Amino acid sequence: QIEMGTVPPTLERARFYEIPLTVTTRDPRFEGKLKIGYRLFHEGRLVNRDDEIQHVAVLARSGNEAWTGHLYFVAPYDAGRYSVTVQAFHGANMQDKAKFTVEIISGELRGRP
Repeated sequence: QIEMGTVPPTLERARFYEIPLTVTTRDPRFEGKLKIGYRLFHEGRLVNRDDEIQHVAVLARSGNEAWTGHLYFVAPYDAGRYSVTVQAFHGANMQDKAKFTVEIISGELRGRP
């Protein structure tokens, strides 16, 4: 099972973010590496259909069955409200997914260094 950590409600367009996540598994063979990816939807339409947005997340054990790490997320180039579906893969099969929504803005966020 994948659970997303705190996702900032507003992100700058075309920037890279590390979004915290927690994975819970009872599989004793799991060694802390998980292939994950995401799909972006704007107004119900898939906008990254042809993009290969996947990476191997290296997770650290944070409890008996819990592991923590990050989703590497690149904000879209166009401003707007997006729904994101995060998927975990084992081989070619999608095993689990989590969702979040984010607002992408075209200007800079205040208070950012």
